[in-house]
Amino acid sequence: MKEKQISERLNLSKIPFDQKEDLKLQLGDPEWLKDITQELEELTDTEDENYEPPKLVFNLTLSRKKEQPIGDHLMIWGDFDCHYTTPCVRCLTPTHQHLNEEVNMGFIPGVLENTEEFKDAPSAFISGQERDLYFHDKGFVELLEALREQVFVNADFFPLHSPDCKGLCPQCGVDRNIEDCPHQD
Repeated sequence: MKEKQISERLNLSKIPFDQKEDLKLQLGDPEWLKDITQELEELTDTEDENYEPPKLVFNLTLSRKKEQPIGDHLMIWGDFDCHYTTPCVRCLTPTHQHLNEEVNMGFIPGVLENTEEFKDAPSAFISGQERDLYFHDKGFVELLEALREQVFVNADFFPLHSPDCKGLCPQCGVDRNIEDCPHQD
């Protein structure tokens, strides 16, 4: 599997058993990876002078195995590095965010999803390691969805451009970090 041929939906039959395959995905290659940063930045003013274009890189290793009792499964592990801009939740100033996290995912057959062992489980012991649990559908892995979840689970949903941000005045809308208004407490 070459970088340029990677699909957002992986076909397990194209991945050989018992071999490790390194994979580097970066923003724009593959093209579908942009969906993640576009969603992170959907409220961002990209025309603002403080805006910086996003960066996203996944360094992953894939390994397909067939072991009892789970059968044909895929493990993906590695890390990602993500830089993006999003508005401060208090004053809307563009705020630069950085994520650098490890990933460790296991994709097991979807027929196991409702079994007692895996039902409602966020992770499972797969091939000797605790891994975030995902299911493949008849040999197809929704890679984009899994990578998106790995990013969003680590994203700050209440970003502040500064810990002491004063925010916008709820009455007149003035940015209290820049100027005073008569409505301040």
